Amino acid sequence: MLNSQLVSTLKALDQKGSISVFEGFNKTRPSFTLDNYPIAELIKIVAPEIPQIKADKANVRYFVCSALRDAPLVGKTLEIALNRGWAVIGKQRSASHVIEGCVIKLDFDGIPEPELMQLLVKLKSLCLAFALYTTHSHGSKENIRARLMAFFDRNLPPLEYKTAVLALSKELLGKSLDESEALLSQQASVYCAHPDRKHLARRIVDLNGYCISADFLLSIAMPTTQKVYTQSIIGLGLFNDVDRQKVLSALDWIDADGYESWNKTCMCLKALESQLGDDAFKLWLSFSEHATEEKKRLNDLSQYDPMVMFDNMKPTMTADAALGTLMSMAKKTTLQIAQREDLVSGELTESGFRAIKHLNRYHPRDIQLLIEQSNNKEFS
Repeated sequence: MLNSQLVSTLKALDQKGSISVFEGFNKTRPSFTLDNYPIAELIKIVAPEIPQIKADKANVRYFVCSALRDAPLVGKTLEIALNRGWAVIGKQRSASHVIEGCVIKLDFDGIPEPELMQLLVKLKSLCLAFALYTTHSHGSKENIRARLMAFFDRNLPPLEYKTAVLALSKELLGKSLDESEALLSQQASVYCAHPDRKHLARRIVDLNGYCISADFLLSIAMPTTQKVYTQSIIGLGLFNDVDRQKVLSALDWIDADGYESWNKTCMCLKALESQLGDDAFKLWLSFSEHATEEKKRLNDLSQYDPMVMFDNMKPTMTADAALGTLMSMAKKTTLQIAQREDLVSGELTESGFRAIKHLNRYHPRDIQLLIEQSNNKEFS
């Protein structure tokens, strides 16, 4: 059951939001922006009554849930502007150009119909406004491919927006979606369909309900700080979904800024595509977004574009070897952090606690040895 505090007192039809629209997946300059428009007008663009019919989904309309600021252009967009003598400051689809947003998009890539129906019942029981439409890939694989649109009761800047969207997905689905989908700068396609599957396209729009409380989601997402002791860490249990959880945990510790580690992670996730399916690509995009803004400014260059990198990557290892490589990279980082901690007193920094938790889960002998060595030094 969804928490009733999730529901704002603001009706969606009284809310205004912003979107920027692009005429194709590869377009970085917006064709137009609707800034501070009524939600009903935005949904007419995002989820029109008739879907766009295109064989190649790269040619349909895309949008981001924010207006764009005039700022220095980056990457390939900047190169094109310089070559053609255009202004080098303007609006562009990038993390440094989005401003704030209240329009939410959650993607369901393969959700079973009964599960989706349950979600719709929950949304309607709380009188939440929403729009739901199938995506271009719906019908090409089993289960339902769809996008849910909902609305916060106030605009949120990028970091708060990401935090609130991840918290919302956990409230709705019991788990957080991939972080890349929660980025304000992440584009999504409008209501569309492949010509061969247009008869399967569906949309449901109900804007008579309420917005979602941004403050409630931010309040439940705030991390808590606690004192922990090494003794309480030893003996923590393992997760059952070992392989998938290993990948997720390892990616938290791998450096996304260093080209060598970034490129090696791409190769590993590509090699794991046979095991993870579409999640491998999503994890790669999410991992790449953890890089600094300075590094991400290079993403518009084809040799640094995460999407191009993943498409062109030819892995030279098996899936098992790829998993082992990711775990080894994470182990190196977490051991370095753990070695800097005061393991004798047991009082740990937040990063130290997380690192030791990771080591205890996947490399218990290593962390146990490190603790014993620390104790020996203390009493020698």
